[in-house]
Amino acid sequence: MPHPRLRAEPLEDRLTPVTLPPGFTESVFAAGLTGPTAMAVAPDGQVFVAEQGGTLRVVQNGTVLSTPFVSLAVDSAGERGLIGVALDPQFAANGFVYVHYTVPGSPAHNRVSRFTAAGNVAAAGSEFPVLDLDPLSGATNHNGGAIHFGPDGKLYVAVGDNATGANAQSLTNRLGKILRINADGTIPADNPAAIDGLGAVPAGPTRAIWAAGLRNPFTFTFDPAGRMLINDVGQSAFEEINPGRAGANYGWPQTEGTFDPGAFPAFTAPVYAYSHTGPHPFDGVAVVGGAFGPGSFPSDYAGDYLFSDLTGGWIDRLDAATGAVTNFADAPTGRQIVGLDTGPGGQLIYLARSRGAIYQITFGGPGALVAVGAGAGGGPTAKLFDLATGTPRQTVNAFAAGFTGGVRVAAADVTGDGVADLITGAGPGGGPDVRVYDGATGQQVRQFLAFEPSFTGGVYVAAGDIDGDGLADLIVSPDVGGGPRVRVLSGRDLSVLADFLGIADPNFRGGVRVAVGDVGGGDGVADLVVAAGVGGGPRVAVFDGATLHPRSTPARLFNDFFAFEPGLRDGTFVAAGDFDGDGRGDVVVGAGPGGAPRVVVFGGATLPTGGPDQSVIASFFAGSSSLRGGVPVGARNVDADVAAEILIGAGVGDAPALAVYKWNGGAVADSASLLAFDPTFTGGVFVG
Repeated sequence: MPHPRLRAEPLEDRLTPVTLPPGFTESVFAAGLTGPTAMAVAPDGQVFVAEQGGTLRVVQNGTVLSTPFVSLAVDSAGERGLIGVALDPQFAANGFVYVHYTVPGSPAHNRVSRFTAAGNVAAAGSEFPVLDLDPLSGATNHNGGAIHFGPDGKLYVAVGDNATGANAQSLTNRLGKILRINADGTIPADNPAAIDGLGAVPAGPTRAIWAAGLRNPFTFTFDPAGRMLINDVGQSAFEEINPGRAGANYGWPQTEGTFDPGAFPAFTAPVYAYSHTGPHPFDGVAVVGGAFGPGSFPSDYAGDYLFSDLTGGWIDRLDAATGAVTNFADAPTGRQIVGLDTGPGGQLIYLARSRGAIYQITFGGPGALVAVGAGAGGGPTAKLFDLATGTPRQTVNAFAAGFTGGVRVAAADVTGDGVADLITGAGPGGGPDVRVYDGATGQQVRQFLAFEPSFTGGVYVAAGDIDGDGLADLIVSPDVGGGPRVRVLSGRDLSVLADFLGIADPNFRGGVRVAVGDVGGGDGVADLVVAAGVGGGPRVAVFDGATLHPRSTPARLFNDFFAFEPGLRDGTFVAAGDFDGDGRGDVVVGAGPGGAPRVVVFGGATLPTGGPDQSVIASFFAGSSSLRGGVPVGARNVDADVAAEILIGAGVGDAPALAVYKWNGGAVADSASLLAFDPTFTGGVFVG
């Protein structure tokens, strides 16, 4: 009889779930920030986040590092403080980090400074003031804040009008403007000599003026082709998205929102403006942005502009071709969005001030990436395939070049960047070596021994978020000779969450195979599926994920069952996913080497109470019924619909193919296939 599934959770405000287009998902990228205002993404995937109180934080592998990059003494009254951050175009070589902050004083003023990175912190004494701006009045709002390098290598600085509209139409100060300077603070000789409607720009510091007529340009951004859009926060009626252009005058305070160009011929009109009283989700009082069609999104997003509003509770999409604006995300989980960007994995990331967190929106999720590993004899090769394109995103030699014991694999987001990472376990002869390669960069980010160093029987791997922290945890089990031991390790820090016997026979030495999925209950808790290896019979056990933590004893969801005839001793491969789209995780089992290439899918809706005989929702041969090399199986929702697909790896003796099977009302069809390795290799393909 299944036991009750109880899980305590902290009380929190209940929000309307985010609404996204089909195929998109939202998740936490990093949390633990205080009053964030701006962010910048480094080439290596780190994210620098400015906090208004003066601390510049570094996010690495989904974690906010405890030691800040730098802590500045700032005036943080009102909208002042640390309000902008940018990385030098040659950051990977020179380590230059630029910040925009308010220097305390009487009067206070805003400054852009450069720091030099020494690892994850600023080198002591490395501050170089690049630009000191005009003294501020007693008003603490309208500071602007964003700083970015343009495609021309120049640094652009957004400056608010300091709550005095007339500043925006004056060339005697730098307030209410976009400034353009060299990286060292000098003024480029090719800055515009005049501003529309205002005449010649005077010599001196004001020669940094590139465009004028802005109220509070808190954010702006460039697309890869060089197009610039400036988000100008309005006063009482409209929010504006303005096209960046040298010498432009955007009209504030004479205009707000759209206007009659005949009446104001010197002013540049916004490409889009929305009313403070417009219908949701096209309303708000403080426009922020933006990101141009992140690279991992469908091709029709290319060049489109994604933007938001501090109070609107939405992210909208401005079509580059038509100028039409549609809603992209309604009620995103993060509140008070202050910035959007393209994340390290090509996803959309947004900075939520009230939540103190970065959220990510991905297309297709990690499921579109599938891991494959060569079987015995194929060398230490593993690949991360993008099934949307049918090509490998990564190919790694996971272990020493001469190793030929095979590579067991899984794919899951261990680093928290929204991209599935490649997880590898060494086969027989390689020691209990497990390594994780970042799905976005290809760099090795984890390595550990799953068991005692003397064990050489091989390691199976699986991954899923067991502890609910937003990062995939790592599950390891031994192959032949290692017993039925299963270990669950935190993906965040490799601490042990659970260590137990997956099959209730401590003397069994055939090893076990493991998989992760929310089986049966549909409660959102990732459960652990364990199948006996060679010699143990086709036994399958399912453990409640809610009990896989240090303060609990692992407990089965229901009685173990036999996937095939009890007398078979070839072992079984196992995976879990919602194949029939009913919201309940199912279990798929593939036959081990020596038997026919049978695959059976057990439905999660009836498996907990009806047993295996009443729960079979599909049964088929993967390929020719004469094959006897075994059927490695996996599960991924590769097409971002409501149901997962069944992944089939080639058995020993067959061509090295990866096949994708889709369930359709009881029938299962091969919907796609590709060659994972050289067509002459016949050692088998592990999938995950």
